[in-house]
Amino acid sequence: MKKFILVFLLGFSVMTPQKGHAQAQVPVDVVLTIDLSGSTNGIILDLRNQFFTILSELQSYRPMPDLRIGLVAYARPSYGRDYAYVKIYSDLTKDFDSLADIMFQIRVDVEKGDQFVGSAINVCNRYMSWTTDPNAVRVMFLIGNGEVDLSNYDYKKACSESVAKGITLNSVYIKSTSKNKKEFWSWMNIAELGNGKYYEVQVNKPPFPLTIGEDYNKLIELNKRLNKTYLPFGAKGKEKMRMLIEIDNIIAGVNDAALESRVYYKTTRNFRLACADWDLVDNSYRDFLEPSNFPNETRPDTLKGLNDNAFKTYVYGQRLERTRAIREIQEFLGGPDRQQKLNAKRAEMELKEESVLSRVIAEALKEILEAKGIRIPEL
Repeated sequence: MKKFILVFLLGFSVMTPQKGHAQAQVPVDVVLTIDLSGSTNGIILDLRNQFFTILSELQSYRPMPDLRIGLVAYARPSYGRDYAYVKIYSDLTKDFDSLADIMFQIRVDVEKGDQFVGSAINVCNRYMSWTTDPNAVRVMFLIGNGEVDLSNYDYKKACSESVAKGITLNSVYIKSTSKNKKEFWSWMNIAELGNGKYYEVQVNKPPFPLTIGEDYNKLIELNKRLNKTYLPFGAKGKEKMRMLIEIDNIIAGVNDAALESRVYYKTTRNFRLACADWDLVDNSYRDFLEPSNFPNETRPDTLKGLNDNAFKTYVYGQRLERTRAIREIQEFLGGPDRQQKLNAKRAEMELKEESVLSRVIAEALKEILEAKGIRIPEL
């Protein structure tokens, strides 16, 4: 009995709110609206390769934002003229692994299409499930290039409607060979009309690979150890576990820094809360662990046929191992001050990353969040 209680308490500590979590979370909705025409080829690769770098950094803010992200794309003929060549890939969600999986499924083929910017903004305004909380942060990043007035839906009207809904509309212009001054001014105008800011990025420009761990092989082993603690249940669990491992493998092929961000994000409270719907370990924090709620056919092989006591003992044993793995990973990757240490490194090296997609998004959100009193604590 003493061992059972010890396992339970040690496991519980990893999900209890840390300093700063006690404050009320501010809802933060972010919609990424991306031009996937031929002139922006490569931008979806940049976004998905840098996605967990952005997520990892956002976990460092206090109070921690109640973050949701949505994804809309436009300017591909395959999306259909009836839909103004606009497609909602994901409504606003907290399930960022599913969102990342969607990104990885998007074809990178070049499609020469019409950029109906006004229609894209209109779709985001009308069909994304923006929070109605009056204290919330609502941000849209319109990422692309080309003429902005090709759509039947006036982009100026769409920008005004964004502002009316309390959405800050930032325009992110993807640098091209175009010398059309009207094009540049139009993208700047979108930011001005949308009460946002104008930015420029280059395609295929990754962020400098800043790392803390400095030992890639150890990071791989720690991640494998963490993954062995998952106990997926039901059909959803099997799919989510497949997705988790596939994303790990893809991000591991980007660079060491991207993998660090991915693995560190997996240790955060928000990620573990998102896993509670399919993983028995994380589910046991949210709900009382009742073996009868998990019929034999829904259980992972290691738990099939076990009686109630054996079932609980195994799950709580995995909780303890999860706690140990998370603590070792967090310590290896810089601890709770990881982002502050990365920021200090970036400042010391005087890195110039104004044209890197992830840095543009991170810096834009930093300015907006700090205006709400949400910031990364100083070292």
